Amino acid sequence: MAMPNEDPFPSMLQSAENYAITHKPIPTLEEMKASMPGPPPPVVVILSCCDPRVLPEKIFGGIGMKASEIRNAGGRAGPALRSILCLDHLVGVGTVVVIHHTDCGLTHLRNDRIRDSLAGKAPNRVNEISRIDFGEILDLKGSVVEDMKLLKESPYLSKDLKVVGYVYDIKTGKLEEVRT
Repeated sequence: MAMPNEDPFPSMLQSAENYAITHKPIPTLEEMKASMPGPPPPVVVILSCCDPRVLPEKIFGGIGMKASEIRNAGGRAGPALRSILCLDHLVGVGTVVVIHHTDCGLTHLRNDRIRDSLAGKAPNRVNEISRIDFGEILDLKGSVVEDMKLLKESPYLSKDLKVVGYVYDIKTGKLEEVRT
């Protein structure tokens, strides 16, 4: 176990080596398709924050092969759209579950402060930096609605796509449904 000021990656790498010892081969996509009696069911995509306190596999009781997870800062749909489109093309997406959470880092960060910090590091890139949206969250439920609408209104996704949204409370562990 890494000490508080130590880099945790070496112990994580050791865990990966230990995992590989008992690893069972995972079927390829072609093997999975060939083993199914018909077309594969549509995939559920869980879009959530990359915050290590928010673990969809624990919230939903083990996801396994039932869903695909996409995680990014704030669980924002804009940056995740490329991944959702790739999954949809490859296996078909039936439902996207958007989860934002209480005490998210993006509720504490502001685009202008991040831009100022980056401009100090890369002053010759101020124009580029000024156009970056870091996904700040000013209204937690409102951000879920915004992301749900972005997905529902995307011309690249099926109009039949089911999009549901929740706020996960890190203190109670409960999901609160958010409707558009």
